[in-house]
Amino acid sequence: MKTKLSLALAILAATLTVVHAATVRIVQTNAAGDSVMLMMTGVHLAGNMNGVELARIARRYNPDIDVIVTSGRPLPQDLPDGVKFWSKPWAPLDVIREAERMAYAWSIDEFGKSRPTS
Repeated sequence: MKTKLSLALAILAATLTVVHAATVRIVQTNAAGDSVMLMMTGVHLAGNMNGVELARIARRYNPDIDVIVTSGRPLPQDLPDGVKFWSKPWAPLDVIREAERMAYAWSIDEFGKSRPTS
């Protein structure tokens, strides 16, 4: 819990919005929109689903979402295409850098020009 809190505070300090999703329904609702750029999940989750399965669902609802699955242990199954694995330990700054990279990538259109911000 302390790691999640420090990560959330670090991301907020970088002016990015953090959505803590404790259920699959929240992930489905948020991932379906185009405002979510990055989802990060551990492998071992409460309930019947693991982080790899959650990543698969998030990518189904939003194929463009960047997903990182993290664990200190080997993965129980293969990751979906386009999903990254980060071995623990990692630093909150690594997450901020990845989120900023994704924000920049999403801000550029297919012609290399900045997208308008509504």
